[in-house]
Amino acid sequence: MRQFKDIRRTCKNRLIERLCDMLLRSGHFRRTVLRRLFQNHVSSSAMAYVGFPDHEFLVDPRDHMIAFSLVSGKTWQRNELNRAIEIATKANTLRPNGWFLDVGANIGTQTIYALLSGKFRGVIAIEPEPRNVKLLRRNVELNGFKERVHIIEAAASASSGTIDLIRDMENLGAHTVETAMPTRRADTIAVRMRSVDDTLATLGIPASDVALALIDVEGHEIEVLKGMGSLRQNGVPIVAELTGKLHGEAGMRELRSLLDGDYSFVCSVRDSDWVGGRSPARPITTYDFGLRQTDVLIYNECSLAAE
Repeated sequence: MRQFKDIRRTCKNRLIERLCDMLLRSGHFRRTVLRRLFQNHVSSSAMAYVGFPDHEFLVDPRDHMIAFSLVSGKTWQRNELNRAIEIATKANTLRPNGWFLDVGANIGTQTIYALLSGKFRGVIAIEPEPRNVKLLRRNVELNGFKERVHIIEAAASASSGTIDLIRDMENLGAHTVETAMPTRRADTIAVRMRSVDDTLATLGIPASDVALALIDVEGHEIEVLKGMGSLRQNGVPIVAELTGKLHGEAGMRELRSLLDGDYSFVCSVRDSDWVGGRSPARPITTYDFGLRQTDVLIYNECSLAAE
């Protein structure tokens, strides 16, 4: 009888060990545990410091997406940005020593990565959420780039005015002005709204001096593109996170119509879409953006050849 109890205890302990191992390997479980820990036991003003070999960040530890990735020792979509820069350079469409436009800059990950690439003279970083803007400013200063970054606290859109920003309570990079976007809502605040064209005019930066634009605005991409006609007319390459499911086929037709004439090609810059080290470019008019989120580079080949 005692031997049976010992065997049962051993089996139980092994099952518990395996269950714990499975849970600890789960990114979702780790996010949940860390979020609850920080929410319940850490001051809401507390920040976490994350250091990498060539840069560093301050993050809000309650964020279960970008901050969680950085705290875990992983960069946030740096490979995708580097691929876009590489493709645009090979296509002779990346203006040397131009500006990087970061629309939906969040806490500044892509702003910092762009400057570390050595390809840009400076960055125009546009971000509407006040707490993200505070971290954006601190991260720019922390990495020694204060003099090379213009920070605009506003939501980019097709026009200027004010708009309601819906803030996600768990993913602090998922704040959106689109009511159809799924969010774990915390609250809604009114923020300033400006078009990219208006922002560039205010800064005195010609659209022709912008080398690359990145748009990550949680479903508001088409309106942002409408408000940056000067960049489209100049063929400035664009990296965009597009949500086909939100826009639907009608939205994708509108997007193709908006881009057709100014751009020729689209290619994905996501890891999962790369086969044999490359992602084939397709014409704007036939590119299938699909229903999932798609990180793409929109560009013209050899657009600088005549200059």
